[in-house]
Amino acid sequence: MLSVSGRLCQQFGLVCAALLLADKTVLAQSIVAEPGATATQVNQSANQFEITGGTLSADGANLFHSFQQFGLTSEQIADFISPAEVSNIVGRVNGGSASYIDGLLQVSGSQANLFLLNPAGILFGANARLDLGGDFTAATSTGLMFGDRSFAAFGDNNYAALVGDPTGFVFELEQAGAIANAGDLAVASGRSLSLIAATVVNTGTLTAAAGELLVAAVPGASLIRISHPELVLSLEIAPLPATSALALQPFDLPGLLTGEAAPSSTEISVNPDGSVSLVGQSVTIPTAAGTVIVSGLLDTGGVTGGQIAVVGDRVALLDSTLNASGQNGGGTLRIGGDYQGRGSLPGATQTYISADSRLQASATEQGDGGRVIVWADDTTQFYGAIAANGGALAGNGGLVEVSGKDSLVFRGTVDVAAVNGAAGTLLLDPDTLTIIDAADGAGTLDGELTPDTDDKLFAAVPNSGANTISVGQLEAFGSTAQIVLQADNGITIANIASDLIALNLETNLNPDNSVDPLTSGSITFIADADNDGVGNFSMNPGDTIQTNGGSVIIRGADILVGNIQTDAFVIGNVDIQGSSLRIGRIDSGAIGVFGTGRINLTATEGDIVVDSLEAGSGGIRIEAAGLFQAIGSDLEFFTIPPVDFSGVPVSLLVRAFSAQAKQVVILHNGASEPASGEPIVIAGSGTAFALGPSVDNPSAPGQLGTDATYTPFVLGSAEFPVSVSGTVGAIAVGAGSDATLVTSLQNQPFVPGLEPVPPVPDFDAASLDQLEPDADLAASLSRSATASAPTETPENPETPPTNCTAQRIELNPEGLPELRGACLEEDTEQVPAEPK
Repeated sequence: MLSVSGRLCQQFGLVCAALLLADKTVLAQSIVAEPGATATQVNQSANQFEITGGTLSADGANLFHSFQQFGLTSEQIADFISPAEVSNIVGRVNGGSASYIDGLLQVSGSQANLFLLNPAGILFGANARLDLGGDFTAATSTGLMFGDRSFAAFGDNNYAALVGDPTGFVFELEQAGAIANAGDLAVASGRSLSLIAATVVNTGTLTAAAGELLVAAVPGASLIRISHPELVLSLEIAPLPATSALALQPFDLPGLLTGEAAPSSTEISVNPDGSVSLVGQSVTIPTAAGTVIVSGLLDTGGVTGGQIAVVGDRVALLDSTLNASGQNGGGTLRIGGDYQGRGSLPGATQTYISADSRLQASATEQGDGGRVIVWADDTTQFYGAIAANGGALAGNGGLVEVSGKDSLVFRGTVDVAAVNGAAGTLLLDPDTLTIIDAADGAGTLDGELTPDTDDKLFAAVPNSGANTISVGQLEAFGSTAQIVLQADNGITIANIASDLIALNLETNLNPDNSVDPLTSGSITFIADADNDGVGNFSMNPGDTIQTNGGSVIIRGADILVGNIQTDAFVIGNVDIQGSSLRIGRIDSGAIGVFGTGRINLTATEGDIVVDSLEAGSGGIRIEAAGLFQAIGSDLEFFTIPPVDFSGVPVSLLVRAFSAQAKQVVILHNGASEPASGEPIVIAGSGTAFALGPSVDNPSAPGQLGTDATYTPFVLGSAEFPVSVSGTVGAIAVGAGSDATLVTSLQNQPFVPGLEPVPPVPDFDAASLDQLEPDADLAASLSRSATASAPTETPENPETPPTNCTAQRIELNPEGLPELRGACLEEDTEQVPAEPK
């Protein structure tokens, strides 16, 4: 183990025999106290070093030691002996040589935390281990913060003033020392273990049962602040001006591994060209500041899972297992940053997870799965496996995010299932995203890694706007997953040759038959995650997203949607919100036994234009800042499964499968919802509401059922325009909640302050099988629209004739219902409408 001066002699070929001999003499004693600095005493007895003395802070809670050398061979023990009231033991090593620790570090007399600082570097050999009741931290920092005061690794300190717990680490050098661990380092249950350096490589085992593990690489001169708000590790890295005042040349990773006293077994090799790689792997490990490589095992499993954070500028997991599973709940894994890059950890530039790496944060017995975050501000390449399952007895699945802010390669597996609870959530979050028509493995987000010619890690994957995920990859996700595809600058579904994306997402119900979002599979598209108004969602108008029951959620700026089908045995919801919406057919209630599907459409700035909407008993809610237009033919709201109206050009259709059927609410031009309990509510403020192929030319017939009475629409504003084209207002209500049919008739002018006159059926021979579009019926219904409008009379130019308040529906020769007598004669028998 050579000092700085010894390495300089080798580097420049100087004749420094005496100096080199002095270096070897120093090696004869593994631990050497710095004379006169902190009154530290080192007493050796055989293979055991007892460390006593030191200097206390004014509150007696912190004990400081200073060493020129600090190292242990495999059979040696270093025992820090302290008074019981000591909370933190801080040992600095400032002689310029790295610390090679291949033995046992021990604390006696207290449950104190142990901090070991050596700016030159620290290597833990395969036999390294810990025996202490508190936390353990190894760092290559040049200082340690106590509030607004700093403990320096070199020179004098005002030790009395260094009170309280450490709050941060000071790295004053542009290239600080490295840390490598090949040992089995473990702390007591619920405690924390941290490795903090310019470059960190782990090939051994780090254990903190139900506790906390931190592996952090520091990019250049920095101040790292550590806190635990709400028991969650928070790490803040702030740049500092680098200093050249320290007479120190830290060991980089190759120098640390090839030092004279370095243990031979570390599973890390230095190649003849000076590059570094893991034994048995050809991938070259970068050695620049800010690089952290984790192989081996990091384990915080326990009764409840703990926390693991791996952060740096470049982060890689290679043939590693990270476990934060717990019997009563999964813990938290954060690799390369925090959730969506917004949390309390610094974000990596590049993050890489190998195919033989496993990340686990499951509840093994009962409780919820944990959180697993894989993040990079630039590029993430993910090939591993993640599990965040709910407990076998009870509990929900966890949250998994795999995101590269600019570029994302996703080719791993994620399992967030819950046997006896809600499905978990998977979030993919690149800058832009295109879903391509290809088999699993063909997208850049699900494609194989193509390393550069040197087979180096962190191959550049620039954001070319071509981040893609295949339809095959989406279709391969589990039925209970809640999939979230998110981008800042747009999501596009390319043209699908088969016109179909067939997902298999299950939907579960609450006791009232509404969709339970916590226990149901779903897919969410967020195309404008940063809300800057430029992230659009688009797909081919002829293509269909089919979920087999799962819900579909879409958010973005301008939204162009083809067709959506969420119908199944149990039906999911559809919720779409953007600046403006153009949508094909949404089918959320066609064939389900439990037709609970609800449709929510919101345009915050522009119009909503749809071909047709079909929902279950959850109803339909539409809010448009501008015009709402349905360009099919009619609106139906009924509870008579499983009649299939898929061939009928329907604009809005709701299948109400229970007596708790929700309303159809249509609000446009920014109108607020009126206070009404009616089944259908329309509210506008000066602009048109229209059903039909166009605002100027609505057409196509309505549908009528047997034994039905009709109630009109509720108009939400006296200012509703006279020229509006809409429906006659027909809500057909049968004898029970399972026999409700609503039909919509075209070309009915809405009169401010007056409700349309409801037609009343007068037949009993029609059947549902005969409900088909019919031109004669359309003509008859068109005539009826004229009758229900106000008509001028000499007696009262503003009052409609009283003989138009009732009408009859009879069967025509073809057996179809037809409206007879738009305005009846005075002596004609009238059938009054049932009250609402």
